[in-house]
Order: sequence, then structure tokens, then C-alpha cells
Amino acid sequence: MTDNDEFRKYEIGGAYHWKWYLADYLGYRTFVRNIMAELPNAGRVLDIGCGDGLMSFASFRRGLSVFGIDNNELAIGLAEIVCADAVAGKFEAAFQAVGDDALSPDAQARKSARAAAGELVFACRSAFDLTEDGAFDCAICVEVIEHVAEPAVLLAKIHRAVRNFAIITTPDGTGETPGPYDHQIWTPQAFYDFLGGYRFEKLDLRSGTIAVKLFRD
Repeated sequence: MTDNDEFRKYEIGGAYHWKWYLADYLGYRTFVRNIMAELPNAGRVLDIGCGDGLMSFASFRRGLSVFGIDNNELAIGLAEIVCADAVAGKFEAAFQAVGDDALSPDAQARKSARAAAGELVFACRSAFDLTEDGAFDCAICVEVIEHVAEPAVLLAKIHRAVRNFAIITTPDGTGETPGPYDHQIWTPQAFYDFLGGYRFEKLDLRSGTIAVKLFRD
């Protein structure tokens, strides 16, 4: 998710997060697994800037009910297509080949039933349009906040939407200059200062990434 109209990563690379996960490109698979380890096994999660749906599906596969939003129509279209294939089991062999737990036939059937019941839903929607108050047990906002012009507004929207916590990550900008899709970048201390009066816990999810667990209360 970005408010930069020239964000063309999905047009160029397709559902690239799925490729990154299977190849563990730049440690991405380990990064996803570390995020999943911070989430509960049940409840409702909001995936902000869900992109092609890889993180949403990983959360769903874990047992969570997922609502993924992104304001990029192509990304949402990819998420719906690829996740439908994943729910149908088309990637299970690939997941198991990289060490993910195998699903039993019963678990696979439950996964399909859960998806049919609306536990994996995507919408082309901006996080700035969120009005929900405590509607989600938790949220994930992965490598998104640096792409928006009003990060403090986004932070407030995330904080209000969750009952328990949100995991927020952004690249460590130490010694870097903003990329073509970035409105701002932070050093770790600058990001912690940006969080201001919010209560949060620092997380170590991947080298070169700033990550926090932001609590509702």
C-alpha cells in the first residue's frame, strides 16, 4: 500500500512476495515466520497494505481470520487469485519443501471451509479510510508506513482498529536515502521517537528492519 501513484512493483513483478518467500530472498521467509510467531493462533487480524496476500495467507494458514486491505487494485486482484489457489492446496508441496508444517487432509478441508465462510477476505481500500474501533484482535503493517505521506495519521488508525496489538515494520534507514516509493525513512531511534506516547515493544524480526509491537492500551 502506498499513496504514490507510480507504485508499479506488482505490475512489474507480479505476486513477488510469494516468490520471495519460497526462495527466502533476503531472508524474507524467516522474516515472515518471525512475524507469525508473534501472532496468536486464533482471532481476527487486519493486514494493512496486504499486497499480493502472502502475509495474509500465512496468517490464515496459522488459524487466524484475516481481512487484507490495500489501495492497489492489481495487488488485491493478485491476492485473491493466488490465495484461492493456495487455499485449494496448490502450493502445499512447495510450502512443505521449504520446511512449513504439512497439513492433514482434515486440516486442508477445514482451511477450505474457513475460506468459504469469509475468514480470508481482501478489499481494495485505503487504511486512511478505516473507521473501525477495536474490531480486530491484532494487525500487521509490514513495510508500509514509510510509503505514506501522513504516517502519524496511519499510526492512529492502526492503534484504534485493534483490541490488543499491531506489528509494524519499516526498513532501517540508517545511512540511506529515501527510495522512489518512500515519503520518509527512519533510523531506529527516530522511529521510536516518532511513536511518541504509544506503548510499544521492540522486536527483532530481521536484520536491517525496525519492528515494534504497538499495544492498544
